[in-house]
Amino acid sequence: MDKKLKIAEIASRTGMSASTVSRVLAGKANTSEKARRAVLTCARDMGVLEGIAAGRMLLNSLVVFAPQRAFDERSDIYYYRVIQSIHHALAAHEVRLRTCALEENDSDANQFLARMNEPETEAAILLGIDDPHIHDLAVDLAKPCVLINCRDEAMRLSSIAPDHRLIGQFAAQYLFDMGHRAVLNVMCLRRYTMDLRLAGIKEAWRMRNLHFTDGRDLLTVASFSARDSEERVGEWLDARRVNRCQRHFWSAEILWSPGR
Repeated sequence: MDKKLKIAEIASRTGMSASTVSRVLAGKANTSEKARRAVLTCARDMGVLEGIAAGRMLLNSLVVFAPQRAFDERSDIYYYRVIQSIHHALAAHEVRLRTCALEENDSDANQFLARMNEPETEAAILLGIDDPHIHDLAVDLAKPCVLINCRDEAMRLSSIAPDHRLIGQFAAQYLFDMGHRAVLNVMCLRRYTMDLRLAGIKEAWRMRNLHFTDGRDLLTVASFSARDSEERVGEWLDARRVNRCQRHFWSAEILWSPGR
């Protein structure tokens, strides 16, 4: 028999729910001893535990919930690459990955519940979803759920949260170490994580005894789209070219004006 875990089959054989089977195999404490014995015995008979020891996945299908922009590389390359990396990591384990778009805040709870309650949904990943109501629902559903880059003040779910302030500081320090001095930071500040990165960038300026000026060192854009950034930077460059030409004209006028 294929040793790849079959949560639905174990649930059917033991009479347990898929979420209970998943919790037992994940080593969660919130299961009864009776359920734990039944699931582990069934899994052992199916050869599943050997598969786990060999590093196989404990799931056959999971859903990634993320903002709509996460599914377009030019709208949000960071989230897009995160989803792609999840897909590549799961490919070797024959785990089906599905996606669902949700708003970061004021998310559609009915849509979330509908997808989570589908029989094939065995686990979920919330990417950039800050809505606390969605987090509460995920806890109540008791299916394995991991948050990535989410603001979860209750901290009841497993979470992966980068140190955004340090990311900004390290990136700026790297540019300084490479010999750059005039650095323009192009950022969309719609999300609190970007505010943290900006704070880290400013800290790197202070560490170099440099004064960070928003009007000179920061260029804000309206969205995370690469196109918006390109257009904004293009406008900035055009404005600098015009100003440079004007300065050169004024300098020449002063240098060559009569009587000097």
